[in-house]
Amino acid sequence: MKNQSIKIMGMRDKLIEAEKEIKILREILWLRHGCSNLYGDDGEMQCGSCILDFKRDSAQKIKDRFEEIGRDAIIEHFEKI
Repeated sequence: MKNQSIKIMGMRDKLIEAEKEIKILREILWLRHGCSNLYGDDGEMQCGSCILDFKRDSAQKIKDRFEEIGRDAIIEHFEKI
C-alpha cells in the first residue's frame, strides 16, 4: 500500500510538471506566432486576428487554424497573380 502511494505521488508530481511545461509552451506559441493583435489581460492568451484562445483551445484546434490561415494566404497570393 505504501509503495502504491509513493508511486501515485510520483505520477502526480510528473503530471504537475507536464502541466507547467504545457503552459509555458502555449505562452511561447501565443507570443511568437506572428500576430500583433494579442490580448493578455488577467492571464488570457488570445489572438484577435487568428481568433484563437491559446489558453483554452486544444492543440489540434490551434494547428488546424494555423493550417487554414496558411491555405488562405496561399490562395490570396495566387489570386493576385
